[in-house]
Amino acid sequence: MKTLKIAVVGMLAAACVSCASHKGSSSLGKTNNTTQQTPKVKSEEQLKAEREAAELAAEKKRREAEAAAQRAKADVEAKAAEVNAAAQKVLDDAKAKAEEEESRLAAEAKAREEKVTVVETKSEVDGRFYVIIGSFKRLENARAASEAVANQGYNPSIMENEDGLYRVAILNAETESTARKMLGQIKRKFLIYADAWLLIQKR
Repeated sequence: MKTLKIAVVGMLAAACVSCASHKGSSSLGKTNNTTQQTPKVKSEEQLKAEREAAELAAEKKRREAEAAAQRAKADVEAKAAEVNAAAQKVLDDAKAKAEEEESRLAAEAKAREEKVTVVETKSEVDGRFYVIIGSFKRLENARAASEAVANQGYNPSIMENEDGLYRVAILNAETESTARKMLGQIKRKFLIYADAWLLIQKR
């Protein structure tokens, strides 16, 4: 009788273990089925919408870049205009000062009226007003000075006054105002002619 009880208890225990094992495998199978889901496939409409959105974003960035480039170009042009205006003002101021200096030199230049005889001339102007850059006792020296003036692109003249001095004129003019203006230019351009003066031929 005791042996029978032991056999029954062993059978019941084996049945419980088998049942628990079956239950666990069934539960595990269900878990695996829930985790392994099939990935969703995007539709053509979704793909098209995404492409259109990307194209719109790229177009927006392109337009923003173009606008930024236009602004940068406008800024550069504005700065260049400011620089050019400043440079032009400097040039205008320098020109105005030069003209003012020429006028001052011409106004302060001494003038002398003499009776002279033209000995040699390369000038085509037959005026009474001469810008004198040198006086010499010897004609050879006057000719050397005249040649130097001619090499500078001017049309000099050599005249002899009543005292026998040879005056070398770098140029001559028909009016005193023109001669004085040219005298101021010569004085400003050539330091060696800083003592140039105006000779008026006596009639």
